[in-house]
Amino acid sequence: MKLKATAAVAAFCAPIIAASSASAQEITWYYGVDFVSDYISSGVTNSDGKAAIQPWVEAEIGNFYFGTWMSNVDFGAGDDNSWETDLYFGYRNSINDQWSYDIGYARYLYDGNLGNCCGEIVGQVFFSPTSALDLTGYVAYDPEFEFFNYRAEVGYAINDNISLEGQYGHSESLDHDYWLVGGSYAFNDFAAANVTYHGTANSVFDDAGWVATVSFAF
Repeated sequence: MKLKATAAVAAFCAPIIAASSASAQEITWYYGVDFVSDYISSGVTNSDGKAAIQPWVEAEIGNFYFGTWMSNVDFGAGDDNSWETDLYFGYRNSINDQWSYDIGYARYLYDGNLGNCCGEIVGQVFFSPTSALDLTGYVAYDPEFEFFNYRAEVGYAINDNISLEGQYGHSESLDHDYWLVGGSYAFNDFAAANVTYHGTANSVFDDAGWVATVSFAF
């Protein structure tokens, strides 16, 4: 779920499909796992073009939430990081039937030389003019390195099972634009598949290509 291209995508830990939940003492738990053919963040691979497994857990208390998202990583030869763990928390709420927002913070941890790498303050605004169309404005700010990452997203639900998505953004950490287009198919409330094509205007980190994802929520 990386929000940062250099350290390796919102809501902070957003699965393709809605998760099932178990409640105890007013805490609602959401959990699942994604299997991706390539871990891409802001148009850049964080798994060296190889597959990744990405489990996640989130707890919600009213409008507040916290959780963790994890993935195996591979930054190429000479790098000893093999696993990423993101810790995050935030607050989300609806203004009315069409507008909502999400504000939070995520911290990125690695098992190698990157260690306690960095963090980002993230804000998102969601607008749903119709029941089928969703528009999202996203901005993330790294206060340590003073980098912004911002993008616009669009999602359209053709029916209860099939949806399309598009995204265009800019990452200051690598000074490039990035984008994606794709679609998802929800088999049921617990499983979905997603295929996207990612691209970037960065000639050094040119990791354009197709990515397939299978998601499960429990």
